[in-house]
Amino acid sequence: MLAYSLLGGNTNFLGGTQAAAGGVSGAGGGTTTVNMVGDKACASTTVSLPNTNALARGTAPVQFTRVFLNNDKGRIDKGQVADAGTLTLTGGDHIIAYHAENSTAAATGYYTDKREFTLPCTGATSAYTDEGQLYQYDNAMTLSYKNQNGEVNTGQSIAANSEYNIDVTIRSSSQKSWGNPQLVGKASNALCFKYNNTVITSLDWKVGGVNQPVISVPQIHAGNNTDVGQSNSFRCFGASMIKNTEKFDGVLNIKSGSTVATAGDTINVTTEDMDYDLNADDLSEIVGVQDEDGNDLGFRGNYLRPIDLTA
Repeated sequence: MLAYSLLGGNTNFLGGTQAAAGGVSGAGGGTTTVNMVGDKACASTTVSLPNTNALARGTAPVQFTRVFLNNDKGRIDKGQVADAGTLTLTGGDHIIAYHAENSTAAATGYYTDKREFTLPCTGATSAYTDEGQLYQYDNAMTLSYKNQNGEVNTGQSIAANSEYNIDVTIRSSSQKSWGNPQLVGKASNALCFKYNNTVITSLDWKVGGVNQPVISVPQIHAGNNTDVGQSNSFRCFGASMIKNTEKFDGVLNIKSGSTVATAGDTINVTTEDMDYDLNADDLSEIVGVQDEDGNDLGFRGNYLRPIDLTA
């Protein structure tokens, strides 16, 4: 996973990433050869790359943008451009810009806004602005649950060889997002449950009465979990993006075995969020919750709270 280490970007699961290839471009950094559209020669274009908070207009996140040319010579890396910085390119160039690709603050960072565009071909030098629409990580989502008796945030009594349905609601924070809104339909967040598999022998997550797909447990995820009680097994499910106080409801269906729960047993709820990244080895695009080395994308794994179990 790429990181902008010069700004102190983290290099572990706490929202950080590994070192990246490619330097930083200053104002007017770099030029390209002349492009032709028909018999017309395209002049140079100064591209400005500012950013704004999509849910709090007027807020200007200080984030770098990674820029590539994608033309008949292939994909050419133009490096990082400082926040609201400029890059001198040529009309007719096809651009892929990853705004906030290397967000440097784990708790207050932003998801990548990938934008593709072709610069207009003009006969005179010109200017072009591509503004990133950035969504800030949600590091304060809330979870509430009801036990089978309808009691809110109250432990579920577990008997041997029984089945229970626990209603769960997860709500996003104001002006923040859980997962990259641009990746809806392309990837999913991960909603994970850690539990005592000697007590719970089956655990499923249902939304609208439909079992949600089980996904692989992210490689780094165990390190993001606060261990409460006797939890020793992970099970993760795909989950939709939510933002700006939106919520989603689901039902946690569990079945117990012959071992009865004790007061120390809990189901710990943790999350991972989807985002873009660039492979640090070959700069290929990554979409998902982790990079080629298993590092988190987006915000770090988020521990929400335990769902308590009782005898």
